[in-house]
Parts: sequence; C-alpha cells; structure tokens
Amino acid sequence: MAKAEGQLDLAAAAAISGAAISSSMGRTSLGLLGPTLALLNLRLGFWLPNPSGIALGKRPSRRSWEDILRLYLLAEATGQLRSDSSRVYITDGGHIDNIGLYQLLKRRCKLIIVVDAEADAGMNFGAFTDVQRFARIDLGVRISLDWRPVRDAALARDANRTKIVPPESDLHLRHFAVGKILYENDPVEGILVYVKASVTGDEPDYVLDYERRYPLFPHESTSDQFFSEEQMEAYRALGFHAMRVALRERPHTAEIKAEDSMQASLVALLKMRLGNQGQEIK
Repeated sequence: MAKAEGQLDLAAAAAISGAAISSSMGRTSLGLLGPTLALLNLRLGFWLPNPSGIALGKRPSRRSWEDILRLYLLAEATGQLRSDSSRVYITDGGHIDNIGLYQLLKRRCKLIIVVDAEADAGMNFGAFTDVQRFARIDLGVRISLDWRPVRDAALARDANRTKIVPPESDLHLRHFAVGKILYENDPVEGILVYVKASVTGDEPDYVLDYERRYPLFPHESTSDQFFSEEQMEAYRALGFHAMRVALRERPHTAEIKAEDSMQASLVALLKMRLGNQGQEIK
C-alpha cells in the first residue's frame, strides 16, 4: 500500500487511525452535519487506493477523472461510499470498533490480545460489549469472557484510593481477563486476552502519583489531544505494567481457579510461539 500511495507512511497511518472527526464516521455518522463537515474541510480521513485493486496489480492514476472533478469529495459529503470504488475512504477504526477486535475475529484468529484504553470512567465496557454484539450478529462468533472482576477491582480502587492493598492480593491481577472465542463450525476454541486500562494500586509510584493529582486517570477525555511528557509516560507505564501482569507466570497452588488455569495455558502457548524470546516472559 505504501508503494501505491506515496503519502502513506507510519506517521500518516497513525494519524489516520486516530482521526476522531470526519464527515463519514461509520455507525457514529452525524447525518445532515456530514456534508457541512466535508465542505468545511473538517475531515481527518484519507482516500487510499482500493486494496483489492492493488492485489490484482492495478494502480489508480494520481490524475484520474475522480481526482480532477473532485468526485471523491462529493461522495464523501453525500455518504455515497462504496467498497468497490477505485479508492476507499479510511478513517478512525473507532467509528466502528474502538478496540480493534472485530477484524481479528473476522480473520478467525486463535489467539487475540486486546488492550482496551477507551475513556470509560464508569467501567461500563461499552466498546467490548459492542464488539460482542457485532461478532455474534455478523460473524456468528461468541465470546465467553467475564470482565466483572476487572470492573469491581477498578471501582473499589476509585471508591477508596487511600486504602493499602497487600501486594499478594488477587485485586492486583484484575487488569485483565482471559476468555474463550467460539467460532461457528470450528471445534477449536480461540483464546482472548482482554487487558483494561485500570489502576489497582500496585503500579509504579509515579503512576500512582499522577493518578492522585489527576483523578480521571486513566480515563481522561479523548478531547485532550496534547499529552504532556508526564501524562504520556503515565499511560505508557500503566500499559506496560498491565501487560506484564497478564503475561507473567503464576505460582501453582493447591487450589487453581479456572481463570488461573486459562492464564497459565496462555503463557505456555505464548512461550511456545515466541521460542527463545518467550523465556523472557516472567
């Protein structure tokens, strides 16, 4: 794709993936306001050559009639977007699925790791439940995952942030949940590792200090598009900590809970797939 579209590089792809506002925003489109946004050039999406055409060896001319007559802008303003046109309109994936899970389910992946970092102060898990519904309706895929312990741990922390939780407490494991993916007409179950942006109290000191000073963390509004260095580091460190907790091995005890068994199987599977690099997962 980068060869077919010279303007597309890593920075452009990252910017497109975060195009929070556009004249065409999937299921969140703004109706009659769409043409207004397009004509005012409040459009953060990007027109790219249709991947299906590239796969067939076709490369649209940069000076096609659609370019000359600005028919792409007209199609965008009126919402007449087609998947079979020579160019397709790419915008923020969050306008359909805010956590990037749907397309992986569509590919019938057997191991999926999802990080949900949407602004969800109420811990309602709206993005995840939306994808569950889409997957069931569109793909016939069922997801069996209990996210309530993650919610309960985060809300307990919000209710009393001064409470000291012992390091060995299971609450510190509630950054994530492991579930099953049941594909239609496929006897082999998939594994879903769902990591949620949440604070339990065992994070690095500077992350907890940032949370103390900014109580909305880690669910600050996406309207804040200019993160400070400290803010960016707090989110990065929290994500690193949550993933490390999710992927580290747990000591075996006499009583093994179902989720512990699934998590242990996950770590073993990851080590097998990563080879020697997997030995670093601890």
